[in-house]
Amino acid sequence: LAIIAPVFIIIAIGYLAVLSGYMAREATGGLGLFVLRVALPALVFNALTSTPIATALTWGYLLGYGGASLAVFGFGYFVARRIAGQPVAASAVRALGISGSNTGFMGYPIAAMVIGAPAGQLLAQNMIFENLILIPFVFVLAELGESSAGSLGAVLRGIVLSLVRNPLLIAIAAGIAVGVAGIDPPQPVARPIALLASVAGPVALFVVGATLADLSWGGTPAEISRIAAGKLLLHPAAVAAALWMMPDLDPTLIAGGIIFAAAPMMSIFPIIGARFGIPRLTATALLATTALSAVTLSVLILILGHFGLVTLGS
Repeated sequence: LAIIAPVFIIIAIGYLAVLSGYMAREATGGLGLFVLRVALPALVFNALTSTPIATALTWGYLLGYGGASLAVFGFGYFVARRIAGQPVAASAVRALGISGSNTGFMGYPIAAMVIGAPAGQLLAQNMIFENLILIPFVFVLAELGESSAGSLGAVLRGIVLSLVRNPLLIAIAAGIAVGVAGIDPPQPVARPIALLASVAGPVALFVVGATLADLSWGGTPAEISRIAAGKLLLHPAAVAAALWMMPDLDPTLIAGGIIFAAAPMMSIFPIIGARFGIPRLTATALLATTALSAVTLSVLILILGHFGLVTLGS
């Protein structure tokens, strides 16, 4: 609770600030853009340039986390499409809900409190997987299910342009280039980047709460429960199994990957859901999963501490 409570208190502050009208809903959109376009890129760049590049990028971790997440996506898609009989696009969105974490806004702040500096390195690697593989794949699959070939081509062009302009991916590329070149950024450059990186976590949590206050509810309890269980239980379990099988992987990275996987689904989940016709279901799933994660993450961190993967303060 000492680790988790501050995280959810900040989320609650953001939620109440918007719900009560203390802060305008429009203002929180600017905060979200600041986190996505400034603070998180600074954090990723700082993480990649503050340690040797061989340590900052671990292929065993990327393979384990990415492979497990794709397996969970496939399972979720199969259940939604073949068992529940949902359309292709809606099935893809539901599968994203259980396999894609809120990496930057919740996963990183919690992981940083538990494992410290390596959380930044894992953030960069998870962002590579999510932005280059998972999210583009979901959009392509969803468009295949409901659009013509012409519109799919437009979507593919849009995805490529989005990737090229993505500030997180630009920061990752710049961080890798600086790391490979062995360049140490001068203090007048490194210090402002570090200061911006330091505010990414708390501001991101505030934005999560503010976002939750602006959602419309919908969906059946059974469906919401399945999505929440898939995200909070199945995804971290699959990642734990996959990372445990990776040879010579640092236990700290294993613990961090499990924590990232146990975070709720990404904040843009309702936006993607609205694009493909299920806005209320995805919004309610995000709200319910975020609330339930206060319990599941607490239990998970306790389990990780019991097995010696993390050190819990007395």
